[in-house]
Amino acid sequence: MSHQNPHLLPTSRARSSRGRGRFSFLLLATCATFAGSGCGAKSGADPGKVGGETNWLSGCRQDSDCDQGSCSCGICTRRCDVPQGCDELGDAVCSSSDPDAKAAACGAPKLDAPICVPELGEVDGGGADTPTHQEPSPEPPSSSGKDPDPTPQPVEPTPPEPEKATTWSTVISSETFDGVQWDTLWGNDAGELWALGTEAVDPDPAPMNAILICNDERWRSTTYLRRYRDGRWDAVEHPATTSMLALSGTGPDDVWMVGTDGAAFHYDGRTWAEHDVFGAEGLDVDTSDPCHELSLHGVFALSPKDVWVVGYTVPTAGGPGLVLHYDGEVWRRQDTGAPDGFFAVWASAPDDVWTVGSSGLTYHDAGEGWQPVANASDHYLTSMYGTNSGDVWVAGNNGVITHYDGDAWSLTRSPVPYTSNAIVAAGPGAQRWALVLSDWRESPQEQALVQWDGSEWRTESVTQEPDEFLGGLWQTADGQLWGAGKRIVRFR
Repeated sequence: MSHQNPHLLPTSRARSSRGRGRFSFLLLATCATFAGSGCGAKSGADPGKVGGETNWLSGCRQDSDCDQGSCSCGICTRRCDVPQGCDELGDAVCSSSDPDAKAAACGAPKLDAPICVPELGEVDGGGADTPTHQEPSPEPPSSSGKDPDPTPQPVEPTPPEPEKATTWSTVISSETFDGVQWDTLWGNDAGELWALGTEAVDPDPAPMNAILICNDERWRSTTYLRRYRDGRWDAVEHPATTSMLALSGTGPDDVWMVGTDGAAFHYDGRTWAEHDVFGAEGLDVDTSDPCHELSLHGVFALSPKDVWVVGYTVPTAGGPGLVLHYDGEVWRRQDTGAPDGFFAVWASAPDDVWTVGSSGLTYHDAGEGWQPVANASDHYLTSMYGTNSGDVWVAGNNGVITHYDGDAWSLTRSPVPYTSNAIVAAGPGAQRWALVLSDWRESPQEQALVQWDGSEWRTESVTQEPDEFLGGLWQTADGQLWGAGKRIVRFR
């Protein structure tokens, strides 16, 4: 799994290294000219504006997301004409201090103008050509012309070998399918478990130099689907040709799969049927615009005739925040008035439906229409699940986790700067689980499986192996806990 700059989230669904776009966030590798500006002095927060100040070095999509400075390479930044021009921003350096290394933080091989970027390490001010290591000079000859004193010198002890990176300590079973990155898990009461994945990406991809072209091919992707039953994982054929982002259903003969370019499919236990959500009542996407987008990021089915799908769409008069409902016959867009997109949806009943998304967006439908609700975090919220109307869990960017107890949302895990999305799973009884990553600047970085004990999150198991990092988590009705990444593992 690649180590991605969390300021460029949301990616991955920690669905992290899928190589599939969220809202088609595009990092322009040319990183052209930036406007200079004064300091806002808040860093490590979510995209947008807080208290009229720019959240320097936080994620953005366009210049208007930054109250000062400009949006470049996916972060709110500013131009720096001297190496010390970023000192007041905190953990930031001017790219001119080390053009090659610091430009790589933006995903660009070269910057046309120096900008402030997240600090990746010590900067010696010598530029890219300054050597970082020099061999010791040879011993000068003795002035007497004789050989140096042959008396044996004390031998320095050999430093111990570095400890092997910690790996998951509670894995019951593990299975790998070469070349596939699994990021979504979903199970049903019949004992089936489904896994959704895409082609695994190079952990250290070369910087991109191309700009995304707005055509139908931009959504093309190979999606892998497997189903676990009777003790084995079998490949499942499907008709999807774009990136699939979410799974849900009510049983073996009622499975839904949604993704980019408005892709929505239903499996009845025998065959897949494609649904045309572009034709949903109340949905007015301008498909004549070559850059139009209809991305479906979350799906939740209460029954085959009560299905909710959420995501993002542009351009449309109804705004980017998308909520669709299927009643068994017709798809309809629900009016929310949300200013941005949604990532996840969950419901306990037809009159108790929740959805969450960008910058802490949280909306609830109690049977009388959608209403915004104050959550305990303004971070991107990407993962959601619950057990009943008074027990709903949400996780998102910077590892934040919040909980709804039937009356209000509360913060159960505070955000940690420079970390990516957390993933939450709820199971029977009092079992609540989550996956969280440590600060991406740490070496080694680690991912932890944590359990809620009723008052705090406690670590159950840890790995420091990037190839073992997981992007999906699911707990079955009988208490089994599964994770998905480059391999699919069972913890309990």
